[in-house]
Amino acid sequence: MELGHLKIPKPALEQFSYIPDIETRLFVQYHEIISSTAQGKAILSALEADPRVADLEGQMILKGSSARRFDPTTLAMWFLWAANEIGQDAAERGLEAFLNTEEITIINTLWVLGLEPKNPIKLTHGLRITPVEDMPDSREKEQYLMHPMNFSLHQSPRPKAAITHLATISRSRSDWNVVWDDELVASSKLINDLALVLNAVEDISCTPHFHTSYNLPGTPLGPFGASGGGVPIYDVAGHATSALTESSVDEINTLLCAFLTLQETEKSRLGRALSRLCQSKRRHQIEDKILDLGIALEMALLDDNKSSQQLAQSLRLRGSWLIAETPDERVSIHDDVNLMYSYRSQVAHSGILCGGRRDKIQAVQQSFPKYCRIAERALKKLICNGRPDWTRLLLGAI
Repeated sequence: MELGHLKIPKPALEQFSYIPDIETRLFVQYHEIISSTAQGKAILSALEADPRVADLEGQMILKGSSARRFDPTTLAMWFLWAANEIGQDAAERGLEAFLNTEEITIINTLWVLGLEPKNPIKLTHGLRITPVEDMPDSREKEQYLMHPMNFSLHQSPRPKAAITHLATISRSRSDWNVVWDDELVASSKLINDLALVLNAVEDISCTPHFHTSYNLPGTPLGPFGASGGGVPIYDVAGHATSALTESSVDEINTLLCAFLTLQETEKSRLGRALSRLCQSKRRHQIEDKILDLGIALEMALLDDNKSSQQLAQSLRLRGSWLIAETPDERVSIHDDVNLMYSYRSQVAHSGILCGGRRDKIQAVQQSFPKYCRIAERALKKLICNGRPDWTRLLLGAI
């Protein structure tokens, strides 16, 4: 240890910041009970005498996004914890079901940024949007609920909700190879499709943050199973959140069901537009917001347009004819798209918006939600009604 001029030790800067999370603390706590108490040893002995437990020796116990080598001690730890959490009878039923089956149901989970529902929201296809407080206890939940002690202005955003879906997977496997069950793959695609289409809902943005999975209450190995998941790489995270409510359920269900019927190429194309729209909503600088919004509209409306000279005109005409309900509204949307695209071009070609004039930039900021509504409405129309015959639409034949 380094000493100062007065020979007083100088504290060194720590290399790592680590606090044992809830899963680690539970493991240490219950491992001690199983290994050093009469109650714990009795539970472990009973499990080791069960031939069904012996059959699991050498197996990998699956949890969807992760797996753990089976160990009777860990199962005994789970049983004691479950008996304490949900009661002895429920723990015994969960243990029996686990030992007598080849498949289990897990909570396939995508933690997302941007959503802040007050209550769980049930959606079509068995999907749910769940506040962080209502998710199973886990290291992720603990981390996302923590109040940071470092008050830096650059705190990373934390999810306030997760999109979840129940999926049935194999309980165990004899090797270490990570092979996802078909149902889990389909479940994950469904979750990610929902995360995309949510961005077409007014004032909503949704960015995937961490994809993982959890056991249902009463299913081993709970918090004693392996943890793992995937972190999508997104260039824009942002700090904006939206108080999603059940009033949006019908709209979300309609959008998702329509999106799922699209051809894969169209889903991919509109998915990129939705992702770009999300970035636009979540950015802070108005120049970047306008640029991304313009790109999102171009992706949605100009996929077949090859002439750069016609881009602005096509964007104005297609956008106004696609979503307007009346001639007057068509004129209004035409003018708004014209302004928005002009701002987008200023940023794209010079890097400066409105010549740097603060009063005009402030006016653009105030108008941005209106421009955003146009992109949202256009993407909703394309998702629900499909890509129109643009020529017939512009000639009033549709």
